[in-house]
Amino acid sequence: MTRSLPVRPNLDSDRKRAKVLKKAHAVCDPEALATIREHHPRFRGMDLSAVAAAPFRLSDAQLVVAREYGVESWPRLAALIGFLRADLFERARLFTEAAVGEGTKRVHDLLAHAPELAAASLQAACAAADLAVVLRWLAKDPVAATRADGPRSAEPLWTLCWSSVGCGILRTEGDQVQIAQRLLAAGADPNAAAERESSFGRLRVSALYGCVHHDRPALLKTLLEGGATPDDGESLYHATERTNERCLDLLLSYGAATAGTNSLRRALDYEALGPVRKLLEAGSDPAERSPLLGIQNAWWPGGRNALHHAALRGRSGAVIDLLVQHGAPLDVRDETGRTAFQIAYRAGAKEAAERLVALGADASRSAADDFVHACLLGDETGARVALAHGHLDLAALAPEDLAALPVAATRGLKVAVKLILELGFPIDTAGGEWSGTALNHAAHMGHPEVVALLLESGADPEIENEFGGTALGALAWMSKRGDGADGNEAWAPRRTEAERQGDLVACAELLLKAGARIRPVDLANASDPVAEALRRHGAPEPEGKPPTS
Repeated sequence: MTRSLPVRPNLDSDRKRAKVLKKAHAVCDPEALATIREHHPRFRGMDLSAVAAAPFRLSDAQLVVAREYGVESWPRLAALIGFLRADLFERARLFTEAAVGEGTKRVHDLLAHAPELAAASLQAACAAADLAVVLRWLAKDPVAATRADGPRSAEPLWTLCWSSVGCGILRTEGDQVQIAQRLLAAGADPNAAAERESSFGRLRVSALYGCVHHDRPALLKTLLEGGATPDDGESLYHATERTNERCLDLLLSYGAATAGTNSLRRALDYEALGPVRKLLEAGSDPAERSPLLGIQNAWWPGGRNALHHAALRGRSGAVIDLLVQHGAPLDVRDETGRTAFQIAYRAGAKEAAERLVALGADASRSAADDFVHACLLGDETGARVALAHGHLDLAALAPEDLAALPVAATRGLKVAVKLILELGFPIDTAGGEWSGTALNHAAHMGHPEVVALLLESGADPEIENEFGGTALGALAWMSKRGDGADGNEAWAPRRTEAERQGDLVACAELLLKAGARIRPVDLANASDPVAEALRRHGAPEPEGKPPTS
């Protein structure tokens, strides 16, 4: 049974209630035990006697209190109560900050709790996409359109473009377009920019990129017509990630430069023939060499062109044909001295390798290439023949050869992983697109069968990857990728086949049962389903006031 928040909620009262609940559990109060079983995921379905016998911390009691209100967690309850108790202007600030933040699916709930807050400021009105209120503010104070007084010192136009209000609700884009037109007419900067969190820290990003991020082509066109530059260093790259191509088409039609953007390589991360063709026709040079996102390691060196990248990603023959037709050189070598054919062959990308040979690529390869190729195909006979004929010593294999294990784990190739382990590869070898163990990569991509195999074989779940995360941390981060789409398929980023089929919750359960440590950052980074799994295994709820996003 859920409870309603009082008109003037008080977190101190709820803290006291949590302490009372903890004491009631200690004395086996039947009503308290039933409440705990109903609302705490770790106790769901248990006999009351088992609930009474289980450890029950204050953080557990706080979670139960939050769930009684229908709120996901104690930190979110604390944030909601802080929001409801604040004055109008503070609520407007909190709402606006949440709207432009990362992972802002709940901003509609904040707006539902306080629909009046859009009237508190022009920034809040833009975040709420409330056209009528924006018009009133501009009539009273036209200069406010150029005032950078929002969260992150942002202008109202930036707030409008980055607000997640309306994600998945297409009817709001018309209002957003009209608001943008009025702001631009009042002098707003079409190239307005402000800081926003990303995987690489806080980056200064444009309002235009906000339109691409939320897949709002009409709003994007309004900014471009208003003078926004399409060359902001982000928009074109990320437009290739969307399942529809309207934003990509607009940026290219307004002359977005393709050189030096890595946009073509990003399009090649997916089997997306349309974006690849459009970028090539717009002038992308498939021979351009550039390290992707600055990542360089044994499996992922610099100096690769688009054909090298397509080979590594195992793109189809049609994509390979398109690149070659637009001038991609067949036998140019990357910084490791390998051709596109050798890269595809070593990656087990059979179609790409065969198509390259059919187009005239040099098919020469080394014994190490044959060995890695056989490993990734799960071909034990081929692997052992390559070892013997090439006089290869497993103990002396190069890092890029040992990286076959994390690469196989990334792809969910259980047979290949099993073979590689049987051949004697070190189980905690780091490698892959980013440096992490096979367990890190398998968990990150949601491959439970591979995670189980690695754990059974002795993989260490506490080894950190290059970003400082464990296997559970990598999984938690991945679980929120694309969070905020609110079911709008047009908004959602493209997914590789492996990403679509991944089961992150099952992997989390396996890691937790194997004793993986839950760090506070893992719970904070996790999607709701993964966070629920973490709570079932005793993840403590941090107390205090977290971000509302």
